[in-house]
Amino acid sequence: MIRLIKTGARTKSRIILRWAGLFAALVLAGVPFRLAVADSVYKVTVNKASFIDVTDRVTRVAVGNPDVADVTKLDPNHLYILGKRLGTTNVKLLCGRGPCERYPTIQVEVTHDLDGLKAKLYELFGDEALNVKVLSSQGSIVLAG
Repeated sequence: MIRLIKTGARTKSRIILRWAGLFAALVLAGVPFRLAVADSVYKVTVNKASFIDVTDRVTRVAVGNPDVADVTKLDPNHLYILGKRLGTTNVKLLCGRGPCERYPTIQVEVTHDLDGLKAKLYELFGDEALNVKVLSSQGSIVLAG
């Protein structure tokens, strides 16, 4: 039994080392890539609005899927986003004749009204609802806990 546990731990460490080695090889080779975690995702509730402050002076805005979100440039440093339908889209920001340097693309995710659902769960179940995570994923609501 002890041997199986040691073998399993060695296998996991080997897999992690292989992935780390692959990652290091890509970096050293200069392969361009982005990790999804590094991208900024702005979450907007469906049928609600949000504002985004942008440091660059935006001249034009292009929305990937205007059925999901409506994006309006209020002034060169502020965007107004209205969530129209559940889903994701991207917003290209142009400064002058080309893409903005700091934020060339903004990812927008339109989600359910999770705060309203959390409040209803707390109203129904009291303190027991505090241990429940409420998430939105691909048009569905996920409860965990």
